[in-house]
Amino acid sequence: MGKKDRKQKTESRREKTGSSRQKQRKGKVSFRIPKFLIPRDEPIVPMSFSQIDYAGGMLVFFICWAVYLHTLTPTIGFHDSGDMVTAAFVLGIPHPTGYPLYCLLGKLWMTILPIGNIAYRMNLASALCASLACVMVYFIILKVGDRKWEVRSEENKLISHLLSLIPAIVGALMLAFATTFWEQAVIAEKYTLNALFATLLIFILLKWQEAMAEVKEQSTEDRRQKVKGKKQRAETSYQLPNYPITQLPNKLLYLFAFTLGLSFTHHMQTIYLVPASIFFIVAVYWKKCRQQKQSFYSLLSTLYPLLLKLLCLFILPLFLYLYLPIRASQHPPLNWWNPETFERFIIHISGELYKDYFVSNLNEIYKNLSDIPNFLIDQFTQYFWWISLIGFFILLLQRKIIFIFFFLMIIVNVFFAIRYSIPNIEDYYILSYVIFSILFSLCIGFIINRILQNNKKILLFSILFFIFPIIVFFIHYSYNNRNDYYYAYDYGWNILSPLNKKTVVFMEGDAITFNTFYLHLCEEYSSETALVFINFLAAEWYFKSCNGESWYSKMIKSRYNIELTTSIPYSKVNLEDIPKSVLRTNVNEIMCKNRLKKTISVFISDGEEISKNYILIPNGSLNEVVNKDIDTKELYIKLNKSTKKFFRKRNVLDNNKVFKDPKWTLEVIINYMLLYNRRGMLYFNMGKYKDAIIEYKKVLEIKINLDKFPYFIPYGNQYNNLLDKYKELKEEAIKRLVLSYYYRGREFHEKKFYLKAIKVYKKAIELQPKNISIRNIIGYLYFSLGKYEEAIAEFKKAIEINSTDIKSHINLANVYYKKGLFEEVIKECSHILKLDSNNTYALQMQRVILSKKEGNDE
Repeated sequence: MGKKDRKQKTESRREKTGSSRQKQRKGKVSFRIPKFLIPRDEPIVPMSFSQIDYAGGMLVFFICWAVYLHTLTPTIGFHDSGDMVTAAFVLGIPHPTGYPLYCLLGKLWMTILPIGNIAYRMNLASALCASLACVMVYFIILKVGDRKWEVRSEENKLISHLLSLIPAIVGALMLAFATTFWEQAVIAEKYTLNALFATLLIFILLKWQEAMAEVKEQSTEDRRQKVKGKKQRAETSYQLPNYPITQLPNKLLYLFAFTLGLSFTHHMQTIYLVPASIFFIVAVYWKKCRQQKQSFYSLLSTLYPLLLKLLCLFILPLFLYLYLPIRASQHPPLNWWNPETFERFIIHISGELYKDYFVSNLNEIYKNLSDIPNFLIDQFTQYFWWISLIGFFILLLQRKIIFIFFFLMIIVNVFFAIRYSIPNIEDYYILSYVIFSILFSLCIGFIINRILQNNKKILLFSILFFIFPIIVFFIHYSYNNRNDYYYAYDYGWNILSPLNKKTVVFMEGDAITFNTFYLHLCEEYSSETALVFINFLAAEWYFKSCNGESWYSKMIKSRYNIELTTSIPYSKVNLEDIPKSVLRTNVNEIMCKNRLKKTISVFISDGEEISKNYILIPNGSLNEVVNKDIDTKELYIKLNKSTKKFFRKRNVLDNNKVFKDPKWTLEVIINYMLLYNRRGMLYFNMGKYKDAIIEYKKVLEIKINLDKFPYFIPYGNQYNNLLDKYKELKEEAIKRLVLSYYYRGREFHEKKFYLKAIKVYKKAIELQPKNISIRNIIGYLYFSLGKYEEAIAEFKKAIEINSTDIKSHINLANVYYKKGLFEEVIKECSHILKLDSNNTYALQMQRVILSKKEGNDE
């Protein structure tokens, strides 16, 4: 059979099968999937960045840098800023996990950059890291995104190239202006450097994948070359060269391993990338095996030397953790856990101190999981966050390996964060925010490349996408603009300002201690003051070191001859198990054992347990501790001499403006409410009701209107607990203020200044409109002044509030009797008898009125 006969036979067979299929499809509507929706795993096209690409990266950097510089905090802020900055300045050891890289780089940075104060320099470092992280996101998007429009549009390559940059710039700026990322960029914190490491690691892996693709393309070209001679063509035709593992581009993997190890010396959050990175590397190698027609087992046998090198490069930077025991042995002023022993070193770097913050309750885990959509809305606004979800679907259609790579990072991030219960948990989702900003850009790129590609005004339409980051910028600007935010610094100043040289301060709480760390050690404010941190009184490392006493014990003992002893068993790891009340009681024990002299002033941040043996006098942001046998006049003088609080540009009462950090700011506000309440109570106990009223009114003037705060403020359990405390203090202040008004009014009442007494009593009624007893007093005073109508009105209001109050009915009956309205008196008496049938007053009043009526009739 010839070739022509075979061809005719196959064509006739195809016609028959086609006609039979057409019969089967008869009556059915055919549907064809559009090409751009067909799932495929597009290969990475090897690409080197052009000058225009680098210019786009510079544009992203300068936009982010300019915005962050404009909104930068001028000095120390809340969160862990005081702890981190101070540790870097004194080359000490901050809270776990120690952050040796941050301390060393921070010390170098603040030394070579003599601009502003120490905190401002470290704020600049955070802004720089954040800006570079956004630039890395820009280049990641260029690698992952679809840039085929450069080839499709031959008429104007420059415009096509500029179009390819728009999604990358938009995505990078969406991350830059996200709430949490922006907030971390303008304060001295560790999260922006961690974000820089994460984006750098992702970029290195993508670049390595590209390099692997270049090897493939080179082999294909070699295979397709026209070689002279039939023998040479036969040898090269359709044969895939077998590249040994040593010839693959592994230098980028070496860089990845070293960078990963270096990032672990800063923050353990980088562990989120590890499972995804292992998958990505294995997937790329597996793909390479299939292309080269090798078995994966043969590839694994050649990978052992590579894995050994990668492991060594990963471990090498981890030796930087030796900074912790080396510095701890030198007893720096800031020395958390004093990790000079192996046991303390392991506890510190493992973060075992925070194990109680991990929750295992399924209900709480589910609640934390349900909060994630709110976090995304907080970052990208309620208008745009869903665009990233579309980008996720697009990535699934185009690049399956990268999709799984990103998806695994988010899953690991979420799995860890939902089990971690801390106030600032939104900071732990920054890696996910990075991924979502990349996905956001993929959606924008898809629209430009697949939908707008044939539109003549494509450039104009594409530029309109910049409106997304612009809107996010303006929505988040008010919250993240910290250029005149001195609130945390001024709060620390209020703590230290009333202290003299011979002062011992017992402090607790991060909002107080971290700011004091900075002012005391970095700016040497009140440097002669001895600071004792209540939170650490059950920690052995706070008192002892391997070679004797710790820096804290030596400093306090040498200056004031005070022994920091405790009867509480030392806790090796978890201080959270010890109630704060027990720690405060231990302060009382230390004071009693040392018998502090009158020449030494003692201050404490808070402690009801101390007030059992001492009197706490609010002074600045602390309480001065004095003996209970203090003279009343001396106590009054001390109260009047207390240092006034100072807040630059923003007042503590104007909290709608200072409410930048919800948890920390509310904690500070509650502290002041406690101080005002205590001052009011001291004045009240001394009979100084006018002064007590002033203090209690300060508590009520603090008003937190949640409706005016940005919607993206997170509402966690600890934050809600603070709100409950705020409401409790408000109610307590109202009760005490009403009582102070009552006694102040009674003073005027006893002096027969009835009008002044009425005025004061009415202020109490404004706070407690349903206070029947005070209304009766006001009515009685009106009655004494002969203002019967006003008296009747007050007594009637009291009866409206409680119709069963017999005293109100009696008072009203007396007024009616004085006015000669006997019928009304009879009615009131009948009401009284219904409530109490044996009431003596009502029975006698009825007899009197009946006798008067009989006398009138005669």
